[in-house]
Amino acid sequence: CVPASPFVRVSYYSFGTVNEATNSIVERVKEKKHVFLDGLVLPSQQTGLWKDKKMDNDTNTTNSTTNSTAVVMEGELTGRFDESMPPDKLGWKVKLHGGTFFYEHVCELLKRHIADLKSSGTSPEPFYTELIPIEDYLFRYDYGAFWMARPMAFEWSKVFSYFPFVIGLFVASYRWVRLVTGAMFTTSNLFQMLKCAPESVVASKMVVQDCYIPTIHANNFLSWVQKAVPLSTPLWLCPVRTNNNQPFTPSYSITKKSDALSFLLNCGVYGRVSDGHGVEYTRQLEAKCQEFRGRKMLYAQNHYSEEMFWFIFNKSEYEQLREAHFAKDAFPSVFEKACGVQEPKNTWYEAIISLFL
Repeated sequence: CVPASPFVRVSYYSFGTVNEATNSIVERVKEKKHVFLDGLVLPSQQTGLWKDKKMDNDTNTTNSTTNSTAVVMEGELTGRFDESMPPDKLGWKVKLHGGTFFYEHVCELLKRHIADLKSSGTSPEPFYTELIPIEDYLFRYDYGAFWMARPMAFEWSKVFSYFPFVIGLFVASYRWVRLVTGAMFTTSNLFQMLKCAPESVVASKMVVQDCYIPTIHANNFLSWVQKAVPLSTPLWLCPVRTNNNQPFTPSYSITKKSDALSFLLNCGVYGRVSDGHGVEYTRQLEAKCQEFRGRKMLYAQNHYSEEMFWFIFNKSEYEQLREAHFAKDAFPSVFEKACGVQEPKNTWYEAIISLFL
């Protein structure tokens, strides 16, 4: 139990590659000094940053990781305002009307940092530190639902391919327009709006997955995601402790607590795909997650076959648990509940709704 404090001192570190960012998270977790720790992989569409010129000169191959940079954020609780910090370092707060989403705030800080350095390299020291009120910090991703209020980056070159509703979403979520529309971009409100669409349509347009990957495979997994899933939104990185007594959780592992790799990296993949192949990308994510010996959270769209589902989870133990609590004939199985997403039916109703998502 950690006593709460009024503020969280957040330090931001920039990294020129995803590999450096994930390695930094691993080292910081091992240090066990930080109360809060997470990271963002920011694609060039969100930050306006450039390809790593050194990488381009050293090799003629195209590496998608050179189109992104990463920020690792560590937070420490502090009981009072640090008088040694300038007044403007009392930083970001949730403002429903006209405020920035937290990821936009991180992008703005990074842009200023890159402009000052004239490079996109790694910074061993934090490039920015600020104090955030603890209520705002704990719910920093609630406003804007991470970045799903703008689930894709706006690109002028593609403006004529956007449907009118998509353009409307871009306009409504524009920062200064949020002075009027800001209250609609809380996570609860956005999810309520999303529920108005058929699940099959959402599945074809959105990829929303949390994949818990062993740290030794995290770099390869993230590199694959950047190449295979056409998203223009950030990727979220969050270390998660493993457990060895809850076999139906995504953080379950047979790894002993004494092992140095006693935690996983949650790779949050959230965004809209413009080609309508969201189901295919989700299935590829499921397969790749399994290939790298990870698990994904089951709250989102799941397309596992029954055979694969019970290969991942122990069906025998699960059935014994249902029998012991008289649930077998009373409730559907977890497979039926988690993997019951309907396939698109290509009806006129779904075709119309898909135009507005």
